[in-house]
Amino acid sequence: MWTQKKAFRSYSSPFILAICSLIIAVLSVFTYVLLVKLNKDTKKEYVDNASNIAQESKNDIAVIQRYNNEVFNNINLIAQSYIVYDPLTGQQISSKNQQTSYPLASVTKVMTAYVAHKNIAIDKNIIIRNDDLSPSGDSGLRAGDIWKRDDLIAFTLSVSSNDGARALARTAGKSLSGIAVDTDIQVKSFIVEMNNVATQMGLASLLFYNESGLDIDTKTNGGYGNALDVAKLFAKVHINTPEVFQNTVTNISYISSGERINKTKNTNTMASSIPGLAASKTGFTDLALGNLGVVVEMGPGSPVVIVVLHSTKDGRFSDVEILRKAVLSALVK
Repeated sequence: MWTQKKAFRSYSSPFILAICSLIIAVLSVFTYVLLVKLNKDTKKEYVDNASNIAQESKNDIAVIQRYNNEVFNNINLIAQSYIVYDPLTGQQISSKNQQTSYPLASVTKVMTAYVAHKNIAIDKNIIIRNDDLSPSGDSGLRAGDIWKRDDLIAFTLSVSSNDGARALARTAGKSLSGIAVDTDIQVKSFIVEMNNVATQMGLASLLFYNESGLDIDTKTNGGYGNALDVAKLFAKVHINTPEVFQNTVTNISYISSGERINKTKNTNTMASSIPGLAASKTGFTDLALGNLGVVVEMGPGSPVVIVVLHSTKDGRFSDVEILRKAVLSALVK
């Protein structure tokens, strides 16, 4: 028995060494092939990155050449502040006092709608209450009406309903605050969130005191911001939640609340006549005067945001139309 074991060991030792050598050889070949592939991939990544950088440089040149800004030199507007903004490139095509803050009036409701959309479930039944109904203006809401989130947002933006804004703020504020019965705390929590979202978006000039944009007194409006930040807000909402603006692009729309169909008239009275209109919101109070923001598709995949602040009730519409036509003329063919 001992002789057999010794013989086996004598035979197996060279055999095992041979197998180990073979394994080492295979591993060496595999490692070499892997290193070659990694080297090729690294070179390809470098080439791809260089190609991307070159393409970005070409795009930057294209941005500079996209608009002939001289077209805007002779425009005559009523608005004290305006901006024409390309949200895809961040280019300020034309502007005046675009970093000076002005009262926003009901343009505030764009942020109200966005925050409500983020904090109210899509299938939530929103029941209009008596304390939602403001004595200053009747937008057609009635206590006991039942609305879905998107329908009430659409109604609120289209007719610029202060009552709708209050109901949205109260409903979203309930979940934000965790308070079930105190309406004031719910609404205050909502306004805090409006300002938080503005900060998160990097829109430092936006400041909100209420959900509607109504004047609080003879010296204080419900919301403030500069034209540049308002334009960026419009762009972000349009890109992230375009459905928020769906009923702001025509003069007349029909929106359901329960079994009732509501015929609404857009406060942007020129909405149906603006080619390519993708979003709009008006604002007007004694302090703010006339404000208007729009998103217009100048061509496939070419949105432009136009914001005018501190114009007049009628002048805001003519100001936006002058700027829209100037953009068309300024496009480099």
